Amino acid sequence: MFCVECGKEGNASYGGLCLGCFLKGRELIRLPHHVDLQTCTGCGEYLLGNDWVRMRRAEACDEAALAALEIIPEATLVSVGIKSTQRDERSYETAIQADLDIDGSAVAAETSTNVRVKHTVCKRCSRKLGNFYVSTVQVRSSGRDMDRATMDEVAARVNAYVEGQSRNNRQLFVSKQEEVAGGLDFKLSSNSLGKSVARILSEEYGAETKESSSLVGVHDDGADMYRVTFLVRLPGYAVGDVAVRDGVPYKISAVTKSGGRILSLTDFREEPVRKSDLQNLRIEFAHGTYEEATVVTRSEGEMQVLHPRTYATVDVAVPEGYEAGDAVSVVEWEDHLYVVP
Repeated sequence: MFCVECGKEGNASYGGLCLGCFLKGRELIRLPHHVDLQTCTGCGEYLLGNDWVRMRRAEACDEAALAALEIIPEATLVSVGIKSTQRDERSYETAIQADLDIDGSAVAAETSTNVRVKHTVCKRCSRKLGNFYVSTVQVRSSGRDMDRATMDEVAARVNAYVEGQSRNNRQLFVSKQEEVAGGLDFKLSSNSLGKSVARILSEEYGAETKESSSLVGVHDDGADMYRVTFLVRLPGYAVGDVAVRDGVPYKISAVTKSGGRILSLTDFREEPVRKSDLQNLRIEFAHGTYEEATVVTRSEGEMQVLHPRTYATVDVAVPEGYEAGDAVSVVEWEDHLYVVP
């Protein structure tokens, strides 16, 4: 066979043309005049295909242009190079260089487009701005007001957990967090998320949970729509509290659903306790209410500290790891000073 255009003998399988004549003046790859890239003004993520993705803007422009790239059917893409250069605040010039394979022959091609960044609001952020929620987690404390340290700790745990879950499902979020009389309320985007948050808090704090629901409407498919409220009641004790048992002060060092562990402030030995025993402890000092004293000298098994109020030198038992000049947390009970490690 010979090429009908140049007369060259050989493989003329491209409509009677050899490969060289077939490629002459032919547009091997193509991009539209412009490509629109949507970015959410709320979360800053970019819509690529059907997914919202967090990445640098130039990288998002690269991906948007690559998704719009057209290649002639006779070619196979071997490799591609992309570079986006910013033209102005919302416009990038994106150039693509491609290595193609056509019937065993390596061919290079290039093209470019203008990527225009368009601002919008994704569904998740639209829902958050509209205070959309499906479940509520109410966190309360038993027997005492919830102190600031506990509030901050609970809020940090909840938000960290939800943020982790949202990496796999961006429709999971905290719609609203507010301080109310007696504790905290979290408005969440799904009932399953609310259930998981309540479970996590129950495990972390040995809390009791209750669940209630109310009918709020009907789904598009006709099924009833419910909002679920999860009440998480923290126990009247917390990790870090100092309690007294049999005349000995103990620091609560761990809390679980079935009990916990306590640390003696006289010999710093730790032991397990049942939940019923924890509930019967008399809390003398809530965590975060300790005083601070300075270590003056250290000897084997004990040390001398300056009393935080009288500034007298006091002998106290001490665990390992403290040296002269260190600041230590202390509590005073029945005229005795105890270090709280």
